[in-house]
Amino acid sequence: MHRFGVLLLMTAVTAGRVFAGAVLAPIFSSHYTVVDLGVPTGGMGVTVLVDPVDPLELLISRGGEIDLVGVTRDPASGHITGYTGATSTLYTSAPADGGMAYAPNGAFLYITAAPTSIGEIKAGATSATKTVNIGVSDKDGGGGGLNFVPSGFNGAGNLVVAVYGDGTVCVVAPMTADGNGTYNFSNPGCASGETTTVGGRLNGIAYVPLGSPLFSGPSVLVSQYSNARVLAFLTDANGLPDTSSQQDFMTGASIYGMSVDPVTGDMLMIDWQHQTLLEVNGFVPEPATFILAGAALAILGKRKIRLV
Repeated sequence: MHRFGVLLLMTAVTAGRVFAGAVLAPIFSSHYTVVDLGVPTGGMGVTVLVDPVDPLELLISRGGEIDLVGVTRDPASGHITGYTGATSTLYTSAPADGGMAYAPNGAFLYITAAPTSIGEIKAGATSATKTVNIGVSDKDGGGGGLNFVPSGFNGAGNLVVAVYGDGTVCVVAPMTADGNGTYNFSNPGCASGETTTVGGRLNGIAYVPLGSPLFSGPSVLVSQYSNARVLAFLTDANGLPDTSSQQDFMTGASIYGMSVDPVTGDMLMIDWQHQTLLEVNGFVPEPATFILAGAALAILGKRKIRLV
């Protein structure tokens, strides 16, 4: 793992700047700021995740593979400020759509487009181990977003998908270990009674770090891609959006994938409309958002394999 004291001081390839293309809702604009990080080294992708092994690298899904992109961070605040210019391939044959996450056992999970499925790469592998069709809507190409409900939320540990085809968000259950380092899912995969309808065409889903200003309780952001909106919700008993609490968080940007930066709490968003990576500052750091992944990878006790 890199040491922050060395690489944080590297010169960024692209300096972050306040972004005017996306508009925060008035209730949030007093505290939060949208920063434009530009196009990641090697080109745009559809979803993004901070590497839980090395916070100076981003996982970017593009071209059917998952690439690693080096980033620079401000030495005082920890915010990502740009890219180092370094890039490499981490996983091949992994066509992630709007969401990817590490499971408690260290397996890498991602959602794919039609047929809408969950792809899995077991710990130590470098390409897809298995893909499971979860039997949800494939309308308009299918796919969507995926994430685990973090520690501290109701429904913690649930695997949740936001379905592009029909605008639903559901808990994928049962999710059972298959004895080979990956999981089995049922088809249809949405658990009975654990589905809510947001509407529109949905992509990324990310949980707001607990204690973040202007959020009155455990909350989740969902990209309503078709309407260029990011919606904010309180969460219900399963960690799903409580649609009675819906409000706009951001408009004017069609967000594909998004995730939380565990170092700063910043929300990272792939803005497909403007072809850039956005960083929303103002959230609180919440390591619990990555506890499922970080703990599992720490137990492995070894660095993930990088492909040349």
